[in-house]
Amino acid sequence: MGNCCGKRKDYKHVKTDENEIADLENLENSQAVTVGTQQRLEFVIEEERSEDPLHVEPPALLKTEHVSDPEDTMDFPFFRDQKTINHIQKCQTMFIMRGPPGSGKSSLVRQMESIYKLPVVCSADNYFMNEDGQYKFNASHLPYAHKDCQEKAKAACSRGNKVVVIDNTNIKRWEMKPYIDTAKANQYVVIIVEPRTKWRFDAEELAKRNSHGVKADDIRKKISGYQENAPYYFGWFLTVSDSVQLKDIAKDCVIESVKSYPEIRDKMFPNIESLADLTEEMVYQYFSLQNEETPCLLHCTAKFIGNPKNPVPRRAEYLQRDDVKAACGKVFELTITGITITPRTIGAKVILTTAQCKLFDKPEEEERDKFLASSTNRLNSLGQETATSTLERGRSAHITIAAADGVKNVQTTFDLLDICDLEWRNLMMGKNIESIQIKCGSMRHIGGDLCEVDLSSPIRVCTLFSGFY
Repeated sequence: MGNCCGKRKDYKHVKTDENEIADLENLENSQAVTVGTQQRLEFVIEEERSEDPLHVEPPALLKTEHVSDPEDTMDFPFFRDQKTINHIQKCQTMFIMRGPPGSGKSSLVRQMESIYKLPVVCSADNYFMNEDGQYKFNASHLPYAHKDCQEKAKAACSRGNKVVVIDNTNIKRWEMKPYIDTAKANQYVVIIVEPRTKWRFDAEELAKRNSHGVKADDIRKKISGYQENAPYYFGWFLTVSDSVQLKDIAKDCVIESVKSYPEIRDKMFPNIESLADLTEEMVYQYFSLQNEETPCLLHCTAKFIGNPKNPVPRRAEYLQRDDVKAACGKVFELTITGITITPRTIGAKVILTTAQCKLFDKPEEEERDKFLASSTNRLNSLGQETATSTLERGRSAHITIAAADGVKNVQTTFDLLDICDLEWRNLMMGKNIESIQIKCGSMRHIGGDLCEVDLSSPIRVCTLFSGFY
């Protein structure tokens, strides 16, 4: 029986005690996992979206700043948490600085240069530095300076430099977009960094502190034009290598499911007359699994944010939460326990720790909870309190590995919830679902067109919590 609802499987690798949370989130850099072979799985499908910049006044920005210690302007996990530093050292990460002149960006960049090995720092200001190291600004050359900066970032990402830093003011969303596009094209996780200095929105103080003589009036204009930098969603981002290996595991699972269960095969290939007519290439093409030339990053979504014109529930609240801001740019470990397969999606089931569940916010799961908790059959068999308690928060946590043509990634959430519901019903009816053994675990046809693989050994992966912009 799966672990979507009712009692959670007691995997010895999974710790959920509050006292052990720090252990889970600070995993050892050298830790290995086993899935068929002894390989380190360090595993974000990146979805396209339209830019929708929104102007936000500085007071609103101040509300969303995370300042755990007003005196500590270096209180970022990528500076203080050694496990996070170790992870970033060997992954592809782009830091995009934001803030008016004099707000403290340069100090943060110097800290990055002292911690990380050979980071590539891209700044439009460098274009105006002469051979003697003097800054000679020419406003008419500003477009060339930014073009030069963008090209340097592209070159660094193409080479695969582990840490790339964009050191510009980036007041507007469109100013960051070329770098975000470059990061997406080269499988970099983006972390947007804003200084936490007390004077970061004080034009008079910024005029005194900036090194290029920018006047208070000019700085004031920049501050008034500051735009919101909320991501499309927050999530735990896997590395390229772990994304590829997880996809490989899923390939084996989906082939076995199509071979073993006609209910799934007939939905995917209604015109196939016999199993002999079906090839692995056809299955891979159905889920776009055949193209490995451009590997993508996979991710587990924590919270869909969307845009302010069509806000999702608790959008503003989530953006202002201190624990969310503290988590950005920090390494977390995710535990993958199974693979789900339907004619629509392929997903990886994720078991969240108590701390990760607090970051996880899925309205779709809550809507399903309300329906199930009020179900007459459920109430009659369990009672109100028990019926609600068996609906585990975070049970829809997953990584979308692939989706069929025309199917949105969010469908994986509904497919997984459907699997949870059927597992609960089978449990209540005392129905035992037979499983078959495959290479990576045991596979079951849950019902309808739903299939699930319980991995013989849970996969633990290092992920970086950040936003997708």
